Amino acid sequence: MRSASLLAMLAVLLPATAMAQSGWRDADGTPVPQTEAARSEGGFAASLVITDDADWQQKWETPPEHTPSLRGADSVGLGGELYVLTLLSNPMLDAKGDTNVVCGVEIQRPDGSYDAQHPQTPCFKTRLHTDPTLVYMTGMVVKMRVEAGDPPGVWTVRMKVKDINRNVELPLQSTFEVRDR
Repeated sequence: MRSASLLAMLAVLLPATAMAQSGWRDADGTPVPQTEAARSEGGFAASLVITDDADWQQKWETPPEHTPSLRGADSVGLGGELYVLTLLSNPMLDAKGDTNVVCGVEIQRPDGSYDAQHPQTPCFKTRLHTDPTLVYMTGMVVKMRVEAGDPPGVWTVRMKVKDINRNVELPLQSTFEVRDR
């Protein structure tokens, strides 16, 4: 993979209308079962999304009354790009109203070696002026591009999202397949 690059970006503070009060819920407010890629604990929720949609940021940055739709991807071929996005909801605010969330990511090749390992770094550290139970995108975005020589097979993305103020860490995992030409 062409260096799974970590895109430096400010935390995107545009909330989606789907809320995650005490866990993820669908548009009707029905609780969604936890998965390896979407978890919640103690009121804090995080989700890992892998998409091949190059317009993900434009789709996310919509008015709050519009729920963005991010298309998931589970495979990619030579020259293809994937984006790993991290969503969260209900981070605990400190006395000043600040969030303090860190994220760490590793991407493992089919042979068990690592394409990328980024230690936990601040990914959503901001003063919130909106409802914390809305859905937010963190500043942890990883862009991957498949190049010649990348091994075909199932690649694994592991993300740890930790709400420091709440002392809750959510391990997330998802996979994608690199297709053989």
